[in-house]
Amino acid sequence: MHKSTYIRQYYPIGLFAALVAFCVVIGCIPSLQIIVQRNLIDTAIDGLANGSLQAFIVHLIRFIALILLSSLLASLLQFGTNRLNLIVGKKLDSQRVNKCLKVAFPITETQAFHALCEQAEKAAETDQAFFAALQTGIKSTIQIITSFVVLSSIDARTAVVIFVLLLFGIWINKNAAKNSGNIWGEYIQNMRHANYLSSLLLHREYAAERKVFHYNPEIENRYHKDCSEAIEKNSKLGRKRLISESITTLFSAIYSMAAILLLGVSVGNGKITIGSFIAAFTAISSLRNVASQLYGAVFDVSNHFSRLSGFFSFLALEEDCTPSSDEPTDLLKGIEFQHVSFSYPETSVHVLEDVSFILKSGMHYALVGENGCGKTTLVKLLIGLYQPTSGRILVGGKDVSKMCTAEKRQIFSAIFQDFYRYPLSIRENVSLSSPMPQSSNAINDTLDALRFDAPLRQKENGLDIGLGFLAQESTDLSGGEWQKLTVARSILSPAQIIVLDEPNAALDPVSEMAFYHAYEEMFASKTTLFISHRLGAVKSADQILVLHNRHLIAMDAHNSLMNTCEYYRELFETQRGLYYGSQS
Repeated sequence: MHKSTYIRQYYPIGLFAALVAFCVVIGCIPSLQIIVQRNLIDTAIDGLANGSLQAFIVHLIRFIALILLSSLLASLLQFGTNRLNLIVGKKLDSQRVNKCLKVAFPITETQAFHALCEQAEKAAETDQAFFAALQTGIKSTIQIITSFVVLSSIDARTAVVIFVLLLFGIWINKNAAKNSGNIWGEYIQNMRHANYLSSLLLHREYAAERKVFHYNPEIENRYHKDCSEAIEKNSKLGRKRLISESITTLFSAIYSMAAILLLGVSVGNGKITIGSFIAAFTAISSLRNVASQLYGAVFDVSNHFSRLSGFFSFLALEEDCTPSSDEPTDLLKGIEFQHVSFSYPETSVHVLEDVSFILKSGMHYALVGENGCGKTTLVKLLIGLYQPTSGRILVGGKDVSKMCTAEKRQIFSAIFQDFYRYPLSIRENVSLSSPMPQSSNAINDTLDALRFDAPLRQKENGLDIGLGFLAQESTDLSGGEWQKLTVARSILSPAQIIVLDEPNAALDPVSEMAFYHAYEEMFASKTTLFISHRLGAVKSADQILVLHNRHLIAMDAHNSLMNTCEYYRELFETQRGLYYGSQS
């Protein structure tokens, strides 16, 4: 996207034009100050000689008026800029949030997505820096042009020489920026590994292992080696910076001396007055900094706008398709996987291969297998987060890929192993999967069944007490209590198909037993798919699906699997042996 297109799309044009006008006027004021300052000094000298200060007072009033006008315009510019930043920032953040809701789920699990997401989060901040640099560029450009016009009217020869020197100074600044622009970042990068090793030797959290493993001498030797290498690299960087700064300082001295000599000759020849000399030299001295600001602004405008490219790339990410299908969904038909295979993007290795099964409506199923066998992937395929590489998934006779997001939300509710702890109230947490907030009675009955922390609910705010640490009056929960909230959310959900991925992982034995009772009672009429590594917890399922090496190798009740599936029997006996000391 071009800069002008970006400004037209995101900036309120009227406010933007007004702020640009303010920048132009502010850029003109220094050149007016040159004229007024010259007249002020000359009339002061003439007034002291003639005994009349009337003209001096007039120019003094004008000089003060310019200062006041400059301050007023600067305040108005800041006020308008703050207003514009709020408008643009809100628009950028709104687009980012809306895009996050639409991005295809598989993309959200890639490293590239998270890198772009970080850049998109900083889009409003980057835009503020972009617009600030643009303002500086406009003001500096106008100030240089108008100042040279005025300086040319005072002493054309001096103006030309100063203009050439300024161009040369910009070239020097450009090379200095190359040599030392990111020197601090490079310094930190060079010292990073040595600093990490230093922390292993000094920080308290590593003290116990330092004592037990006696690794101090080895780490200390590596630290000295890395530190010496980093110091050598940083010394080279320091010498480059010193040379650049020395050249810049020398040029500044030559620039000032040239201005004094040229203006001094003109005063000596009677071509300009003392007032012109002082005003012109003051302006020439400030132009050196203004030229540096202009160069920096041009670089920053380009740099900050290029950083916004991450935001534009984020907006271009593939979105979930939201098909509009009139095909009816009859959940009594259950769930069917038809020869489903799946591999992640940019890989040819199947995570699941030719998986087929049917889950009947209203029955309870379990899914078991070793780590990495594809259990969570199968669940994400079922609820439509992933699309199969091949095959079809039917829910209620309808292909999941043809369901819109709203329809899938009505049908499915899921508890994931890595659940998020929302910093909301208890009521809001358990109502997230419902179209409307749940009643207090329904919430309390569900939480009582799960043995959720009763004293917490008896506090002043009851179910509306905040969780997490966003507010001062909020409180936090243990991992087990947070997991009970996620289970309660699924119990209270109107969805008819419930997926539970390790819902008992953080529960103590007493809470786990309460969960099983609640599961049997409150999910009695719903279709459930229970994933757990605790095979004793899935014995009561109507049928158990066994995954192994990407394939579904068996599907039956527990007793039948113990007789017919050697792999399942081995898993069960191994785990039972952990509790009873044998595999009998």
